[in-house]
Amino acid sequence: MSSLLSCSIAKYLESANTMFSSIWLYIVFLVFYVFFVVFYVALACIIGIVVCCCLPCIIAILYVGASEDDIRQIPKYKFQKMEEPEKQLECCICISAYDDGAKLCELPCGHHFHCICINKWLRINVMCPLCQYNVPKNTSSSGSEEV
Repeated sequence: MSSLLSCSIAKYLESANTMFSSIWLYIVFLVFYVFFVVFYVALACIIGIVVCCCLPCIIAILYVGASEDDIRQIPKYKFQKMEEPEKQLECCICISAYDDGAKLCELPCGHHFHCICINKWLRINVMCPLCQYNVPKNTSSSGSEEV
């Protein structure tokens, strides 16, 4: 009988040992899981902060604007309204109609904009906002005709 009791105690201890081993492994895997989740969330936050902080620098490097000389060489005109315009003419940068006597700049590609609008645009980007024509390549001398 004592051997039967010692055998059942041994089986009970063995099953308890297996249970504690399983719990120990569960805790270890849970700790690793929490560590990796925290690590990846922190890594994502760090990457997001770096991208947000460095994005203006990256844009400044990749998108170099036109020089002041190139901007000054763009022909300038004064807008003059006709009696009955066929269509409403507007600047596609600020989305407002041209007023009578407004100063317009015409790019070499033939598109025209308010001088203030296109000057700001060209300091950031050298392409025409409508057709992506590279403006500084073929700027012509300034004019003073009326459109």
